[in-house]
Amino acid sequence: MPLIFDNDANYDDTLALMYLASNPLFDLMAATTAGSGYGTLHGGPINMQQVLTLFGKDKDTPVSYGQPISLEPMSAFPLQWRIETDEFFQAQNLPDSDMPLSVYQSDQLIAKILRESPVAVAVAVTGPATNLAIALRREPELINRISSIFIMGSNYGGGPNNVYDWQMTFNGVIGSCPEDASYSSFVPNQAPLSLTLEDGSFEMVSTRPGCRGNSMADSG
Repeated sequence: MPLIFDNDANYDDTLALMYLASNPLFDLMAATTAGSGYGTLHGGPINMQQVLTLFGKDKDTPVSYGQPISLEPMSAFPLQWRIETDEFFQAQNLPDSDMPLSVYQSDQLIAKILRESPVAVAVAVTGPATNLAIALRREPELINRISSIFIMGSNYGGGPNNVYDWQMTFNGVIGSCPEDASYSSFVPNQAPLSLTLEDGSFEMVSTRPGCRGNSMADSG
């Protein structure tokens, strides 16, 4: 199965990548990382490439980085959490790859693979879906080049982005708004928080900065 693995370079994404890299069922065509995900924009792609090197897959599987700002800016992870994730992987002394990271940003690499593949490609997303969203926003016809889409995430099909109470002040960092946001006007299918400008670029509109939504402890 030709597969693009789009992830945010977190611990659970790494386990998924190890599974995909070691399973002969999958032809892993790319590991695209979300710039707005859990690993940092700089550390996340390198960490995932090192995992692929461990499995001897780095030469056949390009790794890329994504747009640093999500289309939903309210759901950003606190920087301290992201740096701690990078530091964890850097402390494992994983083997470095001789391959450079892809010259294409993640959304561009996804589009290129879908466009050029002789057969339709499956896409598995285990982090923010920003990369896939931007690729399809720019080239909607690429949806016909996707054989299937797998999306993992506790908020899929739900309301505002969910977090647990302990995540509100993890390691002293406020990771979301402590107030109950269930009354918020932010609901699925609302108008996007980014505006498309005349030149095709995006202007991000920050709403409730620093907030990640309602408490999963109350509404999960």
